[in-house]
Amino acid sequence: PAQELPLSKQKVKKLKGIPVERKFYATTNLRTQAYIPPDYLPNDDERLRYYKEFLEADYDTKQTLLKQLEDLCGPAPKELKNLLEVMQISAIAGKMHIRHIEGTKDYISFFFIRNYKMETETINKLLELFKGEIEFIPSPAGDGLRIDRPNFDILNNTKQILDLLMRYLNC
Repeated sequence: PAQELPLSKQKVKKLKGIPVERKFYATTNLRTQAYIPPDYLPNDDERLRYYKEFLEADYDTKQTLLKQLEDLCGPAPKELKNLLEVMQISAIAGKMHIRHIEGTKDYISFFFIRNYKMETETINKLLELFKGEIEFIPSPAGDGLRIDRPNFDILNNTKQILDLLMRYLNC
């Protein structure tokens, strides 16, 4: 017999006729180690459960889940902290109409959803802020921008740039 899976909170709301806010997340490729290490939480099922819970959780709930894991397994390793940072970046970017973020220690690129139109004033402000470091990238899937800087601290700099973009994109 097939085992029934529990319904997500969103599915329960939908079945009850309660409006469900649709969340969008940006895909990310930030070339950083972001996962729950098997030597930190050895049980595959438990790791999968925490991944699912982290994905569905808001920022505060993620912090509560992290505290639970630390109580269970000890101080969180860098990879786990990175995972939560990447998830937060993805959630914030999704609210800003960003569909994908790509980055290395030398650059960071943000690609917007198709047909997203950035205001001329915003473009001029970004050109001023990132003089000589910014390039606008046309793409049929949604235009983007790339900021070149050597020695990026990829997670911290991505969050800082998202904060700046949030101010200028009126999000």
